[in-house]
Amino acid sequence: MVSVIIPTYNRAEFIEYSICSVLNQTYSNLELIVVDDCSTDNTEEIVNGIEDDRLRYIKLDKNSGACYARNFGIKNANYDLIAFHDSDDLWYADKLEKQVKLLDQLPADYGMVFCSLKRDYGNAAIVPPLNSTKTSGEIFKNLLNGNFISTQTMLCRKSIFSKIGYFDNNLPAFQDWDLVIRIAKKYKIKHLRECLVEVRISDDSISLNHAKRLDAFQQIIEKYKNEIPKQILKDWFYEAGYIAMKANQKDKTKALLGKAIDLYSIRGITALKKLIFYLLK
Repeated sequence: MVSVIIPTYNRAEFIEYSICSVLNQTYSNLELIVVDDCSTDNTEEIVNGIEDDRLRYIKLDKNSGACYARNFGIKNANYDLIAFHDSDDLWYADKLEKQVKLLDQLPADYGMVFCSLKRDYGNAAIVPPLNSTKTSGEIFKNLLNGNFISTQTMLCRKSIFSKIGYFDNNLPAFQDWDLVIRIAKKYKIKHLRECLVEVRISDDSISLNHAKRLDAFQQIIEKYKNEIPKQILKDWFYEAGYIAMKANQKDKTKALLGKAIDLYSIRGITALKKLIFYLLK
């Protein structure tokens, strides 16, 4: 059986849509835990108006962030499998059925399965592509090159969280990347090569907030800098510098791209060109 966790904050406009995409799953042996991060809109009224014995609504005493809400849900879950959903996204009706069947067939060294999703940042894309070749098995090194697993796509064994820890409450972005890196260090992961989730990008999405993304990326670098190859660390400084540039933080751009510069690295040369261009603007 599956415990599904939805963290929400002031998503009254979309929360019913998201809840129904869980309760209408073809796999029905589930509980749905909606953890309300102290919303100030009518989220509570909408959730409590949905009549289904599988639905549990928990409202936190204070606003603590999505990571805290997800962790609270995990710790209060009754079942051995954990899935995550977001309060403004959509699951296809057979998502859980296909993922549960796949995970049941895998040995215990697989801690998680995930599917692809459809997202639209102006141009629709399937992430990861269905023909990806490096998204299953021992994928720790592949994840260091960038994340391709989002929380809405995951189905995890609950037991793994006692081994790898929970979502990092200090990260304002990239929480899913940090979590799957830690999972992949200890467990194999299986990619179900189907698109079973659609993601809505709202105007206040963290995906569009460059300052929060920069803060989180710098924390990720600090957390893993002693565990990853030098070349990947260079790439991370390059990416963080690019985010800093988009956030219009010139001093951090100079510092981060400066660290990425290496004359023996193609990306280092690219970073140098970007730094010069940025400083001359």
